[in-house]
Amino acid sequence: AAIDAPRSPSEQSAEGAVVTGGGVVGGVAGPFVGGHFAGVTAIPYVRAFVALSLVCAALAASQILLSANLGRDTGAGAVRAVAPPAFTLNSGFLKASAICAIGFAVMTLTMNAAPLSLQMCGYSLPVSSTVLQVHFALMYLPSLFNPVLVGAIGLRGLVALGAVASGFGCVLTVLTEQTLTLYIVELGLSGIGWNFLFNGGTLLLASTYPAARKTRAQGLNSLFVYGANLVASFSAGALMASFGWPVVNLVGLPLLAIAVLALWSRQEPKLALSPEAAERR
Repeated sequence: AAIDAPRSPSEQSAEGAVVTGGGVVGGVAGPFVGGHFAGVTAIPYVRAFVALSLVCAALAASQILLSANLGRDTGAGAVRAVAPPAFTLNSGFLKASAICAIGFAVMTLTMNAAPLSLQMCGYSLPVSSTVLQVHFALMYLPSLFNPVLVGAIGLRGLVALGAVASGFGCVLTVLTEQTLTLYIVELGLSGIGWNFLFNGGTLLLASTYPAARKTRAQGLNSLFVYGANLVASFSAGALMASFGWPVVNLVGLPLLAIAVLALWSRQEPKLALSPEAAERR
């Protein structure tokens, strides 16, 4: 929604950055709640889930503050007279979706496996929460600077930088002995890599479909992204149990290579403009 609403490419990057940048608050608060409420009762994690339920209830209640017309196309009646252009699964769309899906999947593998690995190394739950707080903060904090980075190195450069950050974090798990500091660095790089890959891929995606078909295109992209996320989430525990922390991270390297291949095999697109912006230009 934040990407579609702006009237210019600069607003498109800035508004997306503000929305995802807000996740910094959740990145710090979430692990704090989980780490400090999980062991209060005889049944593990009950209080943490109760706190999470209250957050979800507050989020649902907040929707009454939004406009009832938010997201509705008020000019749809006039537009329906002209048949909208067809949307097909073109190569540009598939490649941008692959970048988004891989960025999410690699991050999910490391994020889900990290608490298990930390526990196996003897670290307590509050310590694991601190590592995850750094991870979540660095997932969203870079969004505040993404418009500047995009202006300097372009969307292709942003995605490439994300692949490098994620890949470096994965390689660190096999090059040296794992310490708490190294876990923080690895999870921090994982968060940064996700941010650049997912946000860059999402902005690339916006130019691969006509505005009239955005609902179908974005729905398909979400299906690809969260399908990959689901597979990665289920795989993290199995890989940890069978092979350990380094192998979980090494699995991400060929995936990142596919993302880089998808990136460099497509042309650099122009960000999609709204009809109003296109008319003014």
